[in-house]
Amino acid sequence: MAARHAGGGGKLGTVQPLLLLQGRGPVDVRNLSFLNGAFAEYIVVPARIVGQNLYEIPEGVEYSRAALLEPLACAVHGIVRTLISMGDTVAVIGAGQIGLMFVRLATERGARVICVDKSSDRLAVARELGAGETVEAAEGVDTIEAVREWTPASRGRTG
Repeated sequence: MAARHAGGGGKLGTVQPLLLLQGRGPVDVRNLSFLNGAFAEYIVVPARIVGQNLYEIPEGVEYSRAALLEPLACAVHGIVRTLISMGDTVAVIGAGQIGLMFVRLATERGARVICVDKSSDRLAVARELGAGETVEAAEGVDTIEAVREWTPASRGRTG
């Protein structure tokens, strides 16, 4: 979410809408303070969250671009955690903003990407971002079988 905070002279920033309250170890939901209402047009962000989780956005960066930082961070984190590497075949289910980010990031890591979505328009974008194959989820389409057809030896998920 892009935000303007009064405590920092009205500078533009983006806020991670949760706060780890104790330590920096593994995340335990009992130690989180959530900021509800983040989809509202305007929201007051508590000082405890601003103090720890506000990232200032440089002058000249548009709100619409800044708002994509958090979803991109989620996609990057997911790519790092999955250990995708050159030559892997990856299925991305859903071609919304984060799904499309996964398509591009997996492609950049050298993976062959299959993307599944209900929207032919979003699948066209997935192809532009590097998806080698796309499957339109529609009535009567066995998406599992369709993905298996594009995987090595039609085996689908392994491991």
